[in-house]
Amino acid sequence: MDTTNKPLWTRFDGESSQAFDAFTIYRDMGPLRSYNKVLKELGAKASYIRQIQRWARTYKWKFRADSYDDHLDGIKLQFKQKELEKLHREALSHSLEVLQNLIDITNGAFPASRGTLDGIESYFRIIGLIRDTNVR
Repeated sequence: MDTTNKPLWTRFDGESSQAFDAFTIYRDMGPLRSYNKVLKELGAKASYIRQIQRWARTYKWKFRADSYDDHLDGIKLQFKQKELEKLHREALSHSLEVLQNLIDITNGAFPASRGTLDGIESYFRIIGLIRDTNVR
């Protein structure tokens, strides 16, 4: 077995090319993976399942594949977090624009059209600052 700090889903020391190829097929199948699917993907005879099972035991396929799934999940979570941060920045920028328009209207910088006031009122309703429907 490999004792270095390499990720578990990479090739182990002593793992043959054939065994690793079969493992990568298994690993990349995701949560619906199975040894029978690996057998089919390899185009091997049914009796070859024993070899696949042997490799799976020897090289801890389930544990390695689970580790790989966890790794991918971590990447997805990081991506989602970055997307949420982007949405928050955009919402904040929009909020600042709306508030600046409101300040400009109250300071008389430009006349408030009904559409502008409706937009600002709708915005504040959305963010929960106005709850009463009879504000006007």
